[in-house]
Amino acid sequence: SSAGEVYGEAIVKARETTKPNPRSMYGEHKVLIENLIKESGVPYLICRLPNLVGKGQKEYQLFPSLVNQVLSKKVRVFERGERDILDSADFMKILAELINLNLPSETINIVSGFSTLISDIVIHIKKSLQTTCSITTLRNGDKQKFSSSKLNATLPWTATYFNDTYYKRVINTYLPYYRKSSSGLRNRH
Repeated sequence: SSAGEVYGEAIVKARETTKPNPRSMYGEHKVLIENLIKESGVPYLICRLPNLVGKGQKEYQLFPSLVNQVLSKKVRVFERGERDILDSADFMKILAELINLNLPSETINIVSGFSTLISDIVIHIKKSLQTTCSITTLRNGDKQKFSSSKLNATLPWTATYFNDTYYKRVINTYLPYYRKSSSGLRNRH
């Protein structure tokens, strides 16, 4: 996620005012670009995103990767790994509404605000596919927790739309697509 790369590991929910702690060159580049945009004097809307889930993702991205691992019957997850996932369709809806508000220059976390253990995401995928798999738990992992308070104040409907089971709705929406595409990928190898 781009927000995860900007904030680094977050023990508490990272707000837009949280000091960036990039953990990679990609994160450092994002922070540099954000600062250049802010200093340019032009109006802007900087969006910090969690892990998006939608059709057409690359197999190495979080959701397709987890589906592929479950279908291959071998999953590896970090014990402390947590992710906030967001349906790409919800992102597009939120972005359109934010643009239509014609806000002054803003940085905003477009997130659900609910971080889920990756192992819980895997368990839901496994149950939904009605399959079994071995899960190897690796030590450590990072927590990506983001505050949605600014988003909720700006678009009040988001405060009740997102909840601690939102990730299941996202998985249920895209699992049929990735189940088909994943079986095609596995058959080519």
